[in-house]
Amino acid sequence: MRHRCPKCHRKIVEITDGCPFCKWTFDSGITTEPESPKPAVQSESVSDTKMHIETALDAIERGELEAALESLNRAIIDAELTDLAECYSLRGLVNLKLKKFDLAESDCSKSIHQRGDDPQTLSWRATALGEMGRWREAFGDLIAARRLANDPAPYDRLLASYSEPALQSFRQQVKDGGANADLFADRGQVYLTIGDAEKARRDFNLALDENADSVRALTGLARIHLEENDLDQTIKLTTQALKHKSDLYVEALSIRALALSKKGEVLRALNDIDVLGEHCQDSADGLVACARLRVELDDHAGAVQDLGSAIQLNNYHAAALKLRGEVYSDLNNYALADQDFSAYLELVPTDDQVQLNRAHNNLARNRLDSANADFDDLIAKNEINTAAYLGRSQIHLRTRNYQSASEDCQKVIRLDSRNWEVWQIYGKVLSAQQDWFEAEDAYTRSIDLLDDDPQTLSDLHYLRGVARSEQQKFFKSTEDFKQATALRPKHAGAYIWHAVVSARLENWADAIENLYAATRIRPGIARQYRKLGKPVADKTIEFYDREEQRGNTEARVYRNRGMAFQFLGKHKLAVQDYTNALNEDPNEELARLLRAELLLNQNQIPEAVDELSRAINSDRHNHAARHLRALARMQAGDYDGATADIEKAIELDQTRAQYWVLRGDLLGKQSQVGAAIQSYDQAINLDPADFQSLNQRGLALLRVNHALAAISDFTNSLNLNPRQPAIVAHRGTALMRNQQYELANSDFELALTHDAQLIKAYCGRAMCLANLGDYEAALIWLTKQLQRFPAGRSLAELLLTRGKVYYQMARFAPAIGDFSMVIDLERDSKLAVATARCARAVALVQNGQLIRAEKEFLKVLEQVPNHEGARKAYNWLQTGEGKRPGILTPPDQVVRPTRPPVMRTPIVLERTDQPHNGNGAHEKVQQPPFDTWIVRTAEKREYGPISKEMLEDWVREGRIGSDAKLLRSGWPKWRRAIILYPELIGKKPKTYS
Repeated sequence: MRHRCPKCHRKIVEITDGCPFCKWTFDSGITTEPESPKPAVQSESVSDTKMHIETALDAIERGELEAALESLNRAIIDAELTDLAECYSLRGLVNLKLKKFDLAESDCSKSIHQRGDDPQTLSWRATALGEMGRWREAFGDLIAARRLANDPAPYDRLLASYSEPALQSFRQQVKDGGANADLFADRGQVYLTIGDAEKARRDFNLALDENADSVRALTGLARIHLEENDLDQTIKLTTQALKHKSDLYVEALSIRALALSKKGEVLRALNDIDVLGEHCQDSADGLVACARLRVELDDHAGAVQDLGSAIQLNNYHAAALKLRGEVYSDLNNYALADQDFSAYLELVPTDDQVQLNRAHNNLARNRLDSANADFDDLIAKNEINTAAYLGRSQIHLRTRNYQSASEDCQKVIRLDSRNWEVWQIYGKVLSAQQDWFEAEDAYTRSIDLLDDDPQTLSDLHYLRGVARSEQQKFFKSTEDFKQATALRPKHAGAYIWHAVVSARLENWADAIENLYAATRIRPGIARQYRKLGKPVADKTIEFYDREEQRGNTEARVYRNRGMAFQFLGKHKLAVQDYTNALNEDPNEELARLLRAELLLNQNQIPEAVDELSRAINSDRHNHAARHLRALARMQAGDYDGATADIEKAIELDQTRAQYWVLRGDLLGKQSQVGAAIQSYDQAINLDPADFQSLNQRGLALLRVNHALAAISDFTNSLNLNPRQPAIVAHRGTALMRNQQYELANSDFELALTHDAQLIKAYCGRAMCLANLGDYEAALIWLTKQLQRFPAGRSLAELLLTRGKVYYQMARFAPAIGDFSMVIDLERDSKLAVATARCARAVALVQNGQLIRAEKEFLKVLEQVPNHEGARKAYNWLQTGEGKRPGILTPPDQVVRPTRPPVMRTPIVLERTDQPHNGNGAHEKVQQPPFDTWIVRTAEKREYGPISKEMLEDWVREGRIGSDAKLLRSGWPKWRRAIILYPELIGKKPKTYS
């Protein structure tokens, strides 16, 4: 009798002999693991699996099918889950060759369920289905295989070759008297697959004549009408089909969703997809199909959710992993895309396109070694892979290996000289080598080959302009910079270079106008631009000073010199010059606008509004003045007046992205978030490279809980302008909302390296730590920051966050204390007080203080009447009827604080019960309510925060040694415990009796 080893599952002769394969021993059937188990056991099993697969492949090539079948059966026994799909697929092929079509179909189905996007396996199953006369299913598999294959030509040939025997089979059945609705519907499906829509329509109508409720015929006919864009008829047919439950329910619902989306009825389409998702909740393949529809409707969040559910059903579902990786890539969430692509490539290592996508993701993340390894591997597999050469050349360019970058570009050019991208990269390589003449030629070729991509064309014109200016072709470079800014109005680099070239041509008016435009586009780095443009601005001022000395007092002289002063930050001189320009020419509207803008920047809002009103009164079509007045009124809190101004400005000129951005900001402030997002959409359509618009839309998307889309916007904004720590923190918040806590924590830490005063990053990092289960680290982190922000809104935000962490730990008393302190600090802010009161009320409920909680919720509703959570909680507390509101859901677990171990004999403190001042003495001042302590032991382990009374208890219990350090909230640095507690180093301490 043969037994199986419980460890490696191989067959062995006698259980008492142990296992000769994995070296485990057995005693009366009870397994005993060796002292140091060998990690090679699993790899040995995997190696055996690969060996059996190779043996089977050799046997298939020799035509020894039975031997191949035996090898594959052995491989399936030992295979890891990741190898099962390949084993089943090959066994399906062998069974197909053995004409065991039902077994072949079964094995191929198992492989497809495991790895749903292998076109070869789909074609083998199609053959088996065809041999069994199931032509409709067979052609469905061939269509799926053609869609998934990198080269669809072989599957087109298969479809053509299969069509004749399929149609012949149907003709024979008709002759034999077997004509019925199902037969006509199946034959119509075959005709539809091979592209003969008219014969397909005829057969579907014949099927409906036989059976007016034939779901197959209704669905097939609906697909024809969808391809003809007859959307109303498509919806009608699918609606009729959906009245009958059948195996085509999913297909019919998918077709109707597509028709509704094409018709613009997105909400109805999404409703259909939601129903489809519920119908397919136990089918990984169905959820993947549902996700594909969501991607077409730009519902990325829903697609990720469906794909996550599919992967939960089947951790090795290759199609789900691949599609989710693609969705994450579209959202620029490269880290998660890389995880999914890597998992997919373990299942399907031959998919070069996914490997290429992973390489580009790593390139975007600046993980050059990983990207280079993928590009090298792709080139080793295919020496004419132009995309891999292009990617590798970018790595060489970043690492300043210009010779290798040039060689890779030359290879691509020899393979495909019509590729615009290779000329762009080659131009950058030549520019880095200061070969400006050849670089100009490369950029010119790229511009000529690129059809319609305004943003890329703008960059190319900018790069060519730089190359031309370096060759002192100033007039030609000016044309390029003008073209760059025309295609992309916020290309700050083009304005700067245009200013430099204008200065070389001594065209001072153009020079200062372009410098001024650059600072307006990038106000965050205006200081750097001032440093770069200071020589140009100084020379501009000197030039116009000479003009004034010569008696030239034209308005343009004062206006241009005023712009130079404004660029340098000399606002008083700028205002004086703008005033002089207006004295010389009252119609000098640009000077008036610039003066109003300066007044606005200096927070002189009434004066700015008056100035802009005069400009509008003199010219009712002055949309720029209306835009500025809308901005001024918004800052003054006059949202109605600001909205009227910006709406009129947009009516006068709909092509200004900044107008749509301001409109979105105003709508957001009035809680019209959906309309605000639409406004930002319009701004981004007008100027895709405006990082500020992307940031604003991301914030609006966060307000409606579209975290994935917000991550994409923040990432795109950072790609355009990386030096934005606030936006890095915003992305961290979006990642945290999407439960990607580790990535969010990385973003918060990155933001703090650039801006140590960014309060949202401090709070965000603490919440990430708490959500990762490190609650005490979160509390300690927040407590340490209290000395950085000793007062005001920042302190309130820290305390509010700490209260939330306490609440998550089910430590309701300290949470209530922190929320109370926030209410006291923010008493002048109605919204902030309402938020803190609501949080305190929830904590009071969990603490059993229901009457106090009810009063708190009532106060919240008095301050914010539309606070839905507070209203539901208040009503439930009053009546006790219905389901407990979600806002009152208690924490999942109770987290008890840890304390340091006992280090010494307990002691008695002989001191009055007063706080310490840090110098060993006692102070009688009242401590702030958030006063807490942190203890750091000699092992660098930190505990707390704790109250002063708890600290005294720890000292008495002997938990704090003489080498420990203490930090009180509000202190800038640690202090040694022996300074505060001399008993720790005194004589033999007294002990408890």
